[in-house]
Amino acid sequence: MTRSSPSHTIQLMNDTTSKWLRLLSSNTITRLLFQRSTRHSLMKHYGAIVLALFLIVGIIVLDDYGLTIDEDDQRWIAIANIDLIMGRETGHFTDHVHHRFYGVAFELPLVLVERILQIEDIRSIHLSRHIITHIFFLVSGFFCYLLTYRMFNSRTLALFAMLLFLLHPRMYAHSFFNTKDIPFMSMFMIALFLTQRAFRRGDMLAFMLCGLGLGVLINLRIMGAVLFVAVLATRVLDLYQASDNNERKHILLTTAVFLVSSIWIFYVITPTIWADPVGLVVEWLPSLDQNIANVYQLFRGELFHSRDFHPPEYIPVWASITTPPLVLALGIIGTFTILFRYVTHPSDILRNTTLRFGLILIACVAAPVATAVYLDANIYNGWRQMYFLYAPSCLLAVFGLNWIISHIGNQRLRTGVYAVTGVGITVTVVAMISIHPHQQVYFNFLMDRTTPDYISTQYEMDYWGAPQREALEHLLERYPDSSLFLSSTDESMIRLNLEIIPEEAHNQRVHINYEDHDFFITNYREFWGREDSQEPPKTGVYTRMIYNSPIFSILPVDLARVQAIETPDSQEIDQAYKSVILKPPVWLSDFNLHLDGNMIIYIKSPCDIEDTTERFFLYVFPVDPDDLPQNRQRMGFENLDFNFENRGGMLDDSCVARVHLPEYDITAIETGQLTPDENRIWGARIPISDQVYDSSE
Repeated sequence: MTRSSPSHTIQLMNDTTSKWLRLLSSNTITRLLFQRSTRHSLMKHYGAIVLALFLIVGIIVLDDYGLTIDEDDQRWIAIANIDLIMGRETGHFTDHVHHRFYGVAFELPLVLVERILQIEDIRSIHLSRHIITHIFFLVSGFFCYLLTYRMFNSRTLALFAMLLFLLHPRMYAHSFFNTKDIPFMSMFMIALFLTQRAFRRGDMLAFMLCGLGLGVLINLRIMGAVLFVAVLATRVLDLYQASDNNERKHILLTTAVFLVSSIWIFYVITPTIWADPVGLVVEWLPSLDQNIANVYQLFRGELFHSRDFHPPEYIPVWASITTPPLVLALGIIGTFTILFRYVTHPSDILRNTTLRFGLILIACVAAPVATAVYLDANIYNGWRQMYFLYAPSCLLAVFGLNWIISHIGNQRLRTGVYAVTGVGITVTVVAMISIHPHQQVYFNFLMDRTTPDYISTQYEMDYWGAPQREALEHLLERYPDSSLFLSSTDESMIRLNLEIIPEEAHNQRVHINYEDHDFFITNYREFWGREDSQEPPKTGVYTRMIYNSPIFSILPVDLARVQAIETPDSQEIDQAYKSVILKPPVWLSDFNLHLDGNMIIYIKSPCDIEDTTERFFLYVFPVDPDDLPQNRQRMGFENLDFNFENRGGMLDDSCVARVHLPEYDITAIETGQLTPDENRIWGARIPISDQVYDSSE
C-alpha cells in the first residue's frame, strides 16, 4: 500500500469539505437537528442520553483505576455469607468478628455474578466488580434525574441535578473501587426517590417499595436508619393532620406495610443475624465501632487517633474542601430557603409534599453529622464513611438552583444562571480530567493548591492505595527487562494492584516483601506519628504530584542496584565510551569488555543493529555470598541480564552498553549473549582483582 501524495490528500480534503458545505446549505441537517420534534425528543430523553454517555466513558476509563485495601476483604465477606446461607462451616466470622456486621446487599450480587458468569481470572473478577459498582452509581444518578423532574417538573433542572451528582470528583473515582461507601450513597439516592414517590402517591404499593428500599439501605449501613426514622416521623405528622378516620386508617395501614416490608427484607438479606435476630441487631452498631482500627488522622496539620478524638468540625470541613464549590453554594441557598419557608409558613411544609421532602433532606444531612459529633464516632479517611450525605446535599443544591430561577422574571437572566451553572460543571470536569485517574484526592479552591507540599502536610492525600497501580506500571515500563524487588508499609497493596495489571505486563518479574528490596513505594501515610522516623524524601525514582503535593513516591533503597537497571541516555553512553576507549579491555570477544569504576562497558566497532538484537546475560559472583539478596543466595550470583536497547546505544559505527555493578566485593563476572533458545553466541568469565575493579568507587 502506497501513501497518497500531499497534493492528492489536499484535493481530497477540499472535495470532502465542499460536499459538506453543500449538504449544510440545503438545510437538511439543520432542519433535522433543530426542528421542534427533534428538540422535544432530546429533552424528553435527557436522562437516558446522559446515562448512556457516562456508561461509555466509564467503560473507556475502567482499566485506569487501581485496587484498594478493602476490596479483597469485601469480597471474602460476601463469600463467607454465601457459605453461611448454604449451611457450610466457615471460620471467617470467627477470625474476623467485625465482618459479620457488614451488610452484603451489594457484595453478594457481585460474587453471584462472578460465579454465574464463571469468571475465574482474578483480573477479570476485579474489573467486573469495578464496572458493576460504577453502573450502580450511574443508575442512582438516573434516579436523581427522575426524582428532580418529579419534584420540579423541569427536565433542565433534572439534567443539572444528575450532572451535579455524577460529577463529584471523589465520588466518581470511588464509584469504581469503593464497594462500601459508594453503593450506600447510591442506594440512599434510590431510597430518597422511593420515599418521595411514596408520599406523592400515598398508596400501599408505593410504601411497600419504599420499605423494601430502606431495608436494603439499612443492610448496607446502619446509618440508613436516619431516613427510616424520617419517614416514620413524617407519617406521624400526616396522622396528626388527617381530616377523618378513613384517612387515619389509610395512613396507619400504609405505615404498617412500610414497617413490615422494610423489616422483612432486612432480615432476608442479612444472613449473619438469622441465628439471633434481636440480639445481633442490638450488637450491630457498638460492635462495629469497637472493631474498627485505630488509625492516625491528619487534619489541619495535626495528628490524632480516630478512636480518641475528632474535632467537631471534622466532617463539615472535609466535605467543604473536597466538594465542587457550585454544589456547596447552591446547597446552602437551598437549605436556607427551605428553613425560611418553614419558619415563616410552617403550614406549607405540612401541605406541600416537595417542601416537606426538602425538610427530610435537611434532616438526612444534619442528623448523621450531629450524631457523629455527639458520639465522637470513629470516622476516618476523610469523610468517606459519610459520603452518603452527598445524595441529599445534591438535591438541596437543586432546591437552591430552582429558587434562584423561580425568582428571576427575565428570561435572559435565567439563561445566564443556567450558563453559570454549566460553567461551574465544566470547571469540575476539567479538574477531573487534569488529575485522572486520581480524582479521589480532589480538593477545591478553598485549599491552597499551589504552595508545594501544603495540602499533604495538612490533610490526607492517598489512604487506600489505588495509585500504587500507577507506581507498579511505571516501574514495569521503566525497567522492562529487570526483576523488581519491591516493598511497602502494606505489601498487600502491591499484591492487589499486580492482580489488576495484565499478566503479560509483569510476567512474574515483581517480587514483594523481600528483606533486600530495591524500591520502596510509599504514600507517606506510614510515617505519621512515628517518633523514631524522619521525614521521607519527596523525590525518588518517581513521584506523582497533584496540587503540588505527592500522593506516592517510588524511593530507591539500593542505589547501586537501581543504577544497574537504569536505562542510560545518549550523553551517558558517550561519556562511558570516552572514559575507556583509550584503555585496554579486560576481555576481547565479539564485544570488548571494559571495567571502569563500578561499571562494566561493552563496545563493538564496527557494529550494526543486528549485533545487538540477542539478549545479554550478566552474572556477578560476590566474594561473600551473604552480600546477595536473600532470594539470590541459593544461586550464588546476581543476575543482571539485559537487552541492549535498555542499556546501550549507537555511537557512529560503534555499539556501546554500560551496566552498573553492585557495590560489594566481586570475585568474578560472567557475561555474553544468548540465542532465543538459550544457546550462547559468545561468553566470557572474567576473574576480578583489586587492580581491575574497585567496588568502593
